[in-house]
Amino acid sequence: FSYQAMDHLKRFNWEGNIRQLKNIIEKISVLTENNTIQTTDVFYALEMEPKTTVVNDIPITLKEEISLFEKNRIIYMLIKNNWKIQQTANILGIERTTLFKKMQHYGFKKPQ
Repeated sequence: FSYQAMDHLKRFNWEGNIRQLKNIIEKISVLTENNTIQTTDVFYALEMEPKTTVVNDIPITLKEEISLFEKNRIIYMLIKNNWKIQQTANILGIERTTLFKKMQHYGFKKPQ
């Protein structure tokens, strides 16, 4: 674990006790391709945690849930690939132009 990734894990509110932490660490170790776990790996694993998505006591629609997953997956892959658009599109299995459209839709811009 990088120092930043470990720090993020320490700061997270572990409502599900030690079992939740253990499950997240297992998930991260399966999902990451690097020797060192980075903060982005932690963020992505925590976003994938199963939870009921509720807004004002009303569960969101399947379409909204899929959109949220897509948004999180795209930003994670952009960060992981250092904002290399073609490489990210290839990994996601979509055309470069499609990725650009989705980035515009979600308001993603490469950091300066």
